[in-house]
Amino acid sequence: MSANMTVTLRGRIGTDVKEIRTATGRTTTRFRLATPRWRINDRGEFDEQEPQWYTIRAWDKLAHNMSTSFAKGHPIVFSTFSIERLISSSTNVAS
Repeated sequence: MSANMTVTLRGRIGTDVKEIRTATGRTTTRFRLATPRWRINDRGEFDEQEPQWYTIRAWDKLAHNMSTSFAKGHPIVFSTFSIERLISSSTNVAS
């Protein structure tokens, strides 16, 4: 992946957002994000499909800010330029 690549996701937080302190003292946060998927059917209408799920992780100050600001069910727009891996849960293939 390119170092300059930016990924933006729009969806709703689907799990509780919890702040965890690691054994080394770092703060981390993890939650799942559901993004809507649509397709146009043969009649030219939009059909909603199953959501696409992503796992979002953050560390240190960003993790603390997310855990105090976000909650399950909140709609968010998430944009990042630092990606370890992007995995599609429906195909389970890393891209």
